[in-house]
Amino acid sequence: MTDESNINEDVLKDKLLKRLEVEVGLPLIPKSAKELERNFQGSEIILSYFPIRSVELLKIDGNALDLEEIIIIEDEGIIHLPNEYSGNLLYIEYTYGLPETEFNPIIDLMMEHELDTDWKKDVSSVKEINVSVSYDTSLSKGATIQNMIADLRNRYNCLVRMI
Repeated sequence: MTDESNINEDVLKDKLLKRLEVEVGLPLIPKSAKELERNFQGSEIILSYFPIRSVELLKIDGNALDLEEIIIIEDEGIIHLPNEYSGNLLYIEYTYGLPETEFNPIIDLMMEHELDTDWKKDVSSVKEINVSVSYDTSLSKGATIQNMIADLRNRYNCLVRMI
């Protein structure tokens, strides 16, 4: 492959990542977040954004907690603390976004589909005079991609929070 085709594929991959991010409704590229909670009391923290990739800092009233002692439920955005805590101010810095293992297979298939130049890749039927040919599109790459996106969206959007 030439450098130009690599650049074109990188541009295509970036566009597909952005499109998939919109369709799934969750960030694919990790994002940073900071949250404050006043008058914190308890042993569980429910974060605004998920899935959690990592927690960089967790403080209660200016005292950092040992991150090795916390339990993170990544997919749900919940942190369990080792003890009950009470304080005026909880501060947390974390990174969130879908793990690459969740979306890379979809991106790879989307890349294949976009780079496919076969004239019948999106055709469901062809008719010429009295002859008609129909293709089973339920097994096509496009249908497979849409099913994979729907599965991913459903896996994370089924999490409902009651506050």
